[in-house]
Amino acid sequence: MKTRLVASMLTAMAVLLATVTEVRTAKPSPDIPITVTYRCGISVPISSPVPDCPDNEFPNDAVRGDLAPYESFLLAIRELQLIIQPPQERLLWLDFTNGPPRQTGSRRDFDTLLLNDVVMTTNVVNALGQDAAGGLTSIPIGGASESKVKIAFNRLNAVGQLIQWAVRFNPIDYPGSNFVTINRLSANEWVVEAVADDQAMLESKISRKHGSELSEGPFSMPFRLTIVSH
Repeated sequence: MKTRLVASMLTAMAVLLATVTEVRTAKPSPDIPITVTYRCGISVPISSPVPDCPDNEFPNDAVRGDLAPYESFLLAIRELQLIIQPPQERLLWLDFTNGPPRQTGSRRDFDTLLLNDVVMTTNVVNALGQDAAGGLTSIPIGGASESKVKIAFNRLNAVGQLIQWAVRFNPIDYPGSNFVTINRLSANEWVVEAVADDQAMLESKISRKHGSELSEGPFSMPFRLTIVSH
């Protein structure tokens, strides 16, 4: 009897250990390859970029690509993460002219930027403003959801300090800004859009310096991009 009891306990422990091991070693869902295409672009050379929009219908788009789709991924949490960095010969153009002028103490030494090292992310939220499990895939086909957007990049200032910049569409953490809207057109296509009335805040921080955060804005930064998964 004792032998059977010990054997049963050992079997149960083995099953439990196998289950725990399986959970611990389970791999997250793989990233999904996508293409990202901006409604408006810029043509180069970099020294004098020329805005280019379809039929000049949207001349005020403040976030523009470089006239070709970008290869990117939906992360395991099913949010967009578009990374542009060397040695890729890709660019992203940002326009900060539709907002408050530079004030004394402002770190902003630019009105427009043409960036080759920048990261853009989405963060879909539910009706309560909380992160939506499943990200873009949580949006029903034919439906729409609000989303945070972050565009992050670094620049050296005039005295050689590294400034971490971020454009934020996120009214929860950055009052004065708005969410953007994401429409899901089909099982594998989404449109991310900010209209002219949507506002973004521009945040900056001196790298590794505590208490150096500074907020500027709001800025009107309309844009539209299309995501297609493969």
